Amino acid sequence: GNRGYYSDIAITFSLNLLRDLAADASSAKDIADGLWERNITYLLVNYELFNFWVKEYSLHEKQMLKDFFEQQTVTEFSKDKYGLLRVL
Repeated sequence: GNRGYYSDIAITFSLNLLRDLAADASSAKDIADGLWERNITYLLVNYELFNFWVKEYSLHEKQMLKDFFEQQTVTEFSKDKYGLLRVL
């Protein structure tokens, strides 16, 4: 929607970026590298919404993202249905 966010850093909104990176990945690190190449170092994730969208992903995409979140991120903060994840 048309939400306003205020930040001192650039914010990227994308429903497809993680899926596209996962589709092309052969490892969880490939996803992290793809994010770093785009200067994306943190992810703000609405878990409920993400889990809704991920149902449509291929088995490969799901596995790559599972490995990515387990191996290549650290949860800095989590409350209710949101998490702030640092990309390693």
